[in-house]
Amino acid sequence: MPSANSISVKWPKTLTADHLHRLVRAERDPRRALELFDAATAAAAASASAPGPITPSPATVSLLTSRLASAGLLPHASSLLSRSRAFFHSAAELEPPFLTLLRAFSRAHRPLAALHLFRSAPSDLALPHSARSYTAVLAALVAHSQLSLARSILADMRAAGFAPTTATYNVLLKAHCSDAAAPIDDALRLFRNIPKPDACSYNTAIDGLCRRGRLVEALDLFSEMVAKEIAPTVVTYTTVIHWLAREGCFDDALKVFDEMGRRGIVPNLITYSSLIDGLCKGGRSASALEILDRMIKERKLPNMITYSSVMMGFVRNAD
Repeated sequence: MPSANSISVKWPKTLTADHLHRLVRAERDPRRALELFDAATAAAAASASAPGPITPSPATVSLLTSRLASAGLLPHASSLLSRSRAFFHSAAELEPPFLTLLRAFSRAHRPLAALHLFRSAPSDLALPHSARSYTAVLAALVAHSQLSLARSILADMRAAGFAPTTATYNVLLKAHCSDAAAPIDDALRLFRNIPKPDACSYNTAIDGLCRRGRLVEALDLFSEMVAKEIAPTVVTYTTVIHWLAREGCFDDALKVFDEMGRRGIVPNLITYSSLIDGLCKGGRSASALEILDRMIKERKLPNMITYSSVMMGFVRNAD
């Protein structure tokens, strides 16, 4: 148990891993949370046979890694991950915080740092690569348009004997659909090769088709999704509504919007704004006003873009 002098905190008489997790979770300042963690785990890190060592749970390390990374304290998060090797007997316990840090580097727009962490994991952390870690680093590279590196990692993944999962395919599908120079038919072939496509798979393919003006095919995929009992999400509906309204298919957009409500899926601000903007630009200001009224009743606060769309719609109609 850490000394009371090591950090100004009222330690329980018997400090357990569960106590430590609650302390870290309750502390709002990530630096302070790290100090608590270090004070409590000093004996455990020094020796597994130390009297009363506090070995943290993988969940605590993951939580603290996430908190540090979210606060932009990536060096602290990296150091914590390296030091955590001493706490765990199996690599599997270290993988959750490792994946957390990989994703944090991506959110911080540092895909190459994520790649370095991934590549060094077997030697520096004694952590072998897995399908999950391959997918996480692929996602980081694709999100920042490092497509050649992503293809190289995919080749490494296959060479290592890991079969791509649905999540892996979704990352690759996103890469194809987000690359304006890539033929959408290549993306569709990839989509059809996914053994068990999920809602994310369909959402990405539908959006890719819509962005390339192939709305009819996108609607066919939407119908297929429903027929296969893959539940559309708010992202699915928002995408379809946005592009229907943009292409002037206002009645169809309103039908899909109503269907969304019947299925119990709550529209978000983007859903409302897309529909209202499309209706206003298409001269359907009265319908747009009805949607705006419903939006307010459901306590979805319109933003300036939403109000501007309505105002411009009435100006156009007045002309």
